[in-house]
Amino acid sequence: EKLQQIFIELTLKAEQEEYVQEGIRWTPIDYFNNKIVCDLIENKVNPPGIMSILDDVCATMHAVGEGADQTLLQKLQMQIGTHEHFNSWNQGFIIHHYAGKVSYDMDGFCERNRDVLFMDLVELMQSSELPFIKALFPENLQAEKKGRPTTAGSKIKKQANDLVGTLMKCTPHYIRCIKPNETKKPRDWEESRVKHQVEYLGLRENIRVRRAGYAYRRAFQKFLQRYAILTPETWPLWKGDERQGVLHLLRSVNMDADQYQLGRTKIFIKAPESLFLLEEMRERKYDGYARAIQRAWRKHIAR
Repeated sequence: EKLQQIFIELTLKAEQEEYVQEGIRWTPIDYFNNKIVCDLIENKVNPPGIMSILDDVCATMHAVGEGADQTLLQKLQMQIGTHEHFNSWNQGFIIHHYAGKVSYDMDGFCERNRDVLFMDLVELMQSSELPFIKALFPENLQAEKKGRPTTAGSKIKKQANDLVGTLMKCTPHYIRCIKPNETKKPRDWEESRVKHQVEYLGLRENIRVRRAGYAYRRAFQKFLQRYAILTPETWPLWKGDERQGVLHLLRSVNMDADQYQLGRTKIFIKAPESLFLLEEMRERKYDGYARAIQRAWRKHIAR
C-alpha cells in the first residue's frame, strides 16, 4: 500500500502538480489516491488507524490475552466502523486495499502483534560477538523499559516508513508487471485477471497523463545552453530574457506551436520526435563547425 502511494506521489500527482505550478494549460486527470487507505491503517489520531488501536489494546491486555481479539474488533467497529474502506463481521474485518478487498481473521491477532520476547533473551543476543546476530535485535531496551514494548505492527510501520524515506530520496523508474494467468503457462491469457490489474495499478490514468502530458521538460537556462548553437542570435550567448530566448529559438527552428508550452521557469515539449529533431539539428551544426576547423587546419599544414 505504501509503495503504491509512492508511485502515485511521484507520477500521477507530482506531474500534474508541476504543470499547475508552471502555469501551463492542463486539464486535470482524476485518479484514485490510496492515501486514504494508508491513513486508515497507520493514522495516530483523529481518527486513530488500525495499527494505533491494535497497539492500544495490546498495551492493556493481560498475559494470557483472553478476549483481547474481540475487544480489538469492538474498538475498530466503534472508532473506524463507518470508514468507506473498512468493513467488519463477528470474526474479523476487511480492508479495501488499492488491489482489492482483503479479509483479516481476528483469531490470535493481538497475541501475534505483541511479539513477546523476554528482555534477557534480547540482551543475550545483543551481547553476541557476531555482528549478524546483533543486527537481528536492534531494539532499544532502555527505551522499552520506560515506555511501551515494541510490537510487530510498530516494527512493520517503521520499516515501511524507512523504506519510503529511502525511495523518496531517489528518482525511481517504474516497470509495471502484469500477471496474465495463474497457471504459469505461456499463451494462457485470463482477460478478467489482466483487466483487474490494469485497473488497480492505475495504468489507465497513468497512460492518460503521459499521453496528454509532456515527454521533456527543462529549465530555460539549461535548454538555451544546449541548443543555443541553432540560431545566430542565441549563439554563443543569449543576453536577454531567458524565456524570450527559448521562444525565439523554437520559432527559428519552426517547431509547431502545439508541440511545446513555456511555463514560468521551464520549457515543456510534448513529443519525443520534436526533441529528436532538435538533437539532429544540433549535431549537424557541430559537424559543420568541425569540418570548417579541419579544412582550416589542413590549409595551415599545407602552407
